[in-house]
Amino acid sequence: RWLMSDDIIAALRGALDRITRIPGTGLEDYERTLRELSREGVDVPRHLMSTIAEFSDAYGGP
Repeated sequence: RWLMSDDIIAALRGALDRITRIPGTGLEDYERTLRELSREGVDVPRHLMSTIAEFSDAYGGP
């Protein structure tokens, strides 16, 4: 389990600008993992959680 850096988020955002959907459950799984880490006391940046939730809503698979 790992936290994406701001550089990775920026690269991901750039890639998402060129596609319409991400198949599978990867975004939802990562969003769930971030919530679990937060509950376990890991300092998960709020902007990371909100960005992944935004990506999941906008680009997540059906």
